[in-house]
Amino acid sequence: MVISVFGDESSDETHARVFSLSGLIGNRADWAEAEELWLKATHGEEFHAAEWEHAKRFDDYKSATQALIASHLAGITMSMDLAAFCSVIPDQLPDSCYYACFTKLVSGIIREWDRWNERIAANPECRDPKVSRVEFTFDHRQESMSNAGRIYSAIKDIDMPERTKLLGAEVSFDSRKNPRIQMADLLAREAMKDLDRRVGPKQYPKRKSRIALEEGDRFKFVEFRRDYFERLAAHVAHVDRNEDYLRRYRKWLTDTGRIQNGHIHDTWPNRVAFLVLVSPPGTV
Repeated sequence: MVISVFGDESSDETHARVFSLSGLIGNRADWAEAEELWLKATHGEEFHAAEWEHAKRFDDYKSATQALIASHLAGITMSMDLAAFCSVIPDQLPDSCYYACFTKLVSGIIREWDRWNERIAANPECRDPKVSRVEFTFDHRQESMSNAGRIYSAIKDIDMPERTKLLGAEVSFDSRKNPRIQMADLLAREAMKDLDRRVGPKQYPKRKSRIALEEGDRFKFVEFRRDYFERLAAHVAHVDRNEDYLRRYRKWLTDTGRIQNGHIHDTWPNRVAFLVLVSPPGTV
């Protein structure tokens, strides 16, 4: 069985409070069914979650949400409290929130499908199909595509062959004209708006669309807030002083060919990929 994941991001209007990255998950049959439901609900019109809301197209937005819920797709979003992130870990590189959520999303999804395969191997009588490949496609985002591709390659190269062999050859990018990206846009916006209502300047009740998405238990919403960033900052400070970690990191850069002009290639994508994938669960 081949699993396809389509993702998109969403942020508040200031791009300073909240950021979310979603991934919708399904096999070929799931996606075919979902597209049919989606195109019927949107009448084939290109869906943009924020634009439809601002235009007060609430009934159309509701229909799109119901189409996603009626499908057999599952989904997960990674959301960040940007104000807390920048307060605890200042002087961030541009788009750090995107790369962090991207890394967590990709590595988390392949970890879960690896566990799926392990369960089937331990109990073949269950007759569930094994997953042979997980393919990722995200919204075309010019400012981050290059680094996202490098991070994806770094995840593939990490020494966890049973898990990373599930990844497709490379990450793909597509436009909002793709209905699958549009569906991911809706999920990302619902995640973003729910966190923003709690950390932003305007407090309001949980949105009905978010409540409806939660009821089926197929859509998971993961949030990273101040407590997480404080643990992360402490962990990073520790590993930056840890000679064993630095030695392992330099060796990994060398072993995986991350060298330019005779020098190891110490970049943000390389650091975050190595840190996320070798750190204990719950720290990064």
